[in-house]
Amino acid sequence: MDLANEAVGEYEKRLFQIRSAHKDCVFPKDQPLLYIPRKILKMQRFELDGKASLSWYIDERTSDKAISLDSPTSATRQGLTSGLRSAIIKADSGKYLKLKGVATKKHPRRGKDHGKMCSMFTFIEYATLLTLDSKDEFFIPLKANFIELRPREDSPAEVLSVIRHKESALYNEKHPKDLNRLVDFIKAYEDHHFVLGAEISGDTRLDEMIYALTRKVYTGDEQILRDDLLKYCCFRAGQAKAFLTMDGVAMSDNFTNTNNHIGNYVLFNRRGYTTVGIVDFTGCVFNLRFKKKAFALKQPKKTFYEHTNLETAETRDDFFEKYTFSTPVPLKYRYFNEELRESCWKSFETGYKIMLTMSKSSFPSSQPPYVALPIDALESFTIPKEIGIPDIQFRKSIDQLL
Repeated sequence: MDLANEAVGEYEKRLFQIRSAHKDCVFPKDQPLLYIPRKILKMQRFELDGKASLSWYIDERTSDKAISLDSPTSATRQGLTSGLRSAIIKADSGKYLKLKGVATKKHPRRGKDHGKMCSMFTFIEYATLLTLDSKDEFFIPLKANFIELRPREDSPAEVLSVIRHKESALYNEKHPKDLNRLVDFIKAYEDHHFVLGAEISGDTRLDEMIYALTRKVYTGDEQILRDDLLKYCCFRAGQAKAFLTMDGVAMSDNFTNTNNHIGNYVLFNRRGYTTVGIVDFTGCVFNLRFKKKAFALKQPKKTFYEHTNLETAETRDDFFEKYTFSTPVPLKYRYFNEELRESCWKSFETGYKIMLTMSKSSFPSSQPPYVALPIDALESFTIPKEIGIPDIQFRKSIDQLL
């Protein structure tokens, strides 16, 4: 107990030091988007009735790789890989956009519609991003930008429809009529597919980073550096999950069909420091509506926080899987030994629990009330040597190891 109290107190002290350092940190304008190179895509754009689509669609997957795009996609027709149905483009403004649902070719392993986004999941994720964005959350590395009706194969001349997030929020708990309008719209287009466009500040996944840093055997100082970097990333991922919990959001109500896995934690540069955030909110459940949703597994009734704590505990299995989650084709971990797997999980668990154990004074006043975990929840903990690594330093370390 005393040791746990001491660990939390020491962490709060170090967190204050990092926050102070953030204020003076220089944020590079032309920073690379990714930490691990990804395949470059050849992109195409559709024009219907003389109107160009906002979305770009995957035309061809090349063998060349990059961590960023030098020029806008409109000039090069190039994008970056992001899973099977998504692509990353560079807008004329220089910002990066992730386009979800832009695969034009079927993938035999994933089914005929895997490259598309149905209306229901598109709007759930869009509405969730709007809600979190309104709170100015710093653990979300993407912002809703637009939704665009995807042309149907059986009706290619259909006029494109675009919904921009600036017009109005699509989901509002206090105004049921807005929700009813949204439900009616989804039903009207239930046999259509959409593209979700979101501005992003990173896309390298946690399991992707683990795979890259366990492809070969490291020894000596390199092994120590590698282990420290992975524990740092996992710790920050656990923190992101804690903040999502404090905002009253669970990733799913179904543990057998969920987006709550380490492939949906993303590394990105925030104010000059490498941090980890969360993406893919298509199956999330809000605390306000939690009691109204029926569990698919008919589990015993749980409170929201009991559910999210169990959801977090389920993440342990991810660190002991043989294959990655987020890559287009699952990749088998090579030298991800049991000791390192356990350390990564403990770092993730510590990041989650220590944020819910810390005093409320450590959080901005805008944070909603939450149920803090008792201090003895930290039965064991793994706090990384560094709790805030400058992005430039982090990238140099990755380059050194790879």
